[in-house]
Amino acid sequence: MSSEVVNTFTFKVLTRLYTLQNYTDNVGFSGSVLYVVMAAINIGLRGRSYNQLSTLLHEDFEKLYEKKTLKKSETARKWTSFSDKSKHLLNARQYFYYHGELYPHYEKY
Repeated sequence: MSSEVVNTFTFKVLTRLYTLQNYTDNVGFSGSVLYVVMAAINIGLRGRSYNQLSTLLHEDFEKLYEKKTLKKSETARKWTSFSDKSKHLLNARQYFYYHGELYPHYEKY
């Protein structure tokens, strides 16, 4: 998966949170972590729920069920790459974008 897919997914989730819950306060979450958690959940699903979540995640997890193709599948390669990139993000400088006022104790000195 590309960073564009993860960013689009994150934007959709955040938009839905605000729309459905009528939020007026700030919401914070890690889009990439949410994406990985939902993918892990999807591996255990079957039927309509599996199909819907696979479509939302833009990923086909079917090849992960076949032992012969598991390690060589495109899906496994992409997820391994995504995992490696995510580890690098833990050490990267993070930016916080916000709408509205920011309390002084959250500002960088």
